[in-house]
Amino acid sequence: MRRLIALVLTVGLVACGSDATSPSASISGTWSLKTVNGAALPFVVFASGTDKEEIVSDVFTLTANNASSGAFTQLTTFRITQNGQVASQSLPDAGTYTLNGSAVTLQFNSDSSSVTGSWSGNTITVTENGLVGVYQR
Repeated sequence: MRRLIALVLTVGLVACGSDATSPSASISGTWSLKTVNGAALPFVVFASGTDKEEIVSDVFTLTANNASSGAFTQLTTFRITQNGQVASQSLPDAGTYTLNGSAVTLQFNSDSSSVTGSWSGNTITVTENGLVGVYQR
């Protein structure tokens, strides 16, 4: 789940506004998670009584090495409410990505897991564990 929110899930996701079909289009840039399962952030990851954990933001920054691969950094920010106390926690990650047509696969350094999404213009969509995350730049 963190991977989806995190791509995505990013997957660094602030570049030019060209579309994916133009020859100069690049996936490089800063990508921010906008929705999970169609709902805007924050996204509730866990809730029990008054305790909950929410994803407040997830940002990927992709940097191309060439037309089909590169590196990324990711920063996911959570809001944790426990016994009425609210705290924020940021979780960084990094890794590499490959691009095959519109399919982007991210390989995370932290745990060697990977996630695959689809790229179209200024949107990356990732589906993982029944969740659909949409990142935009």
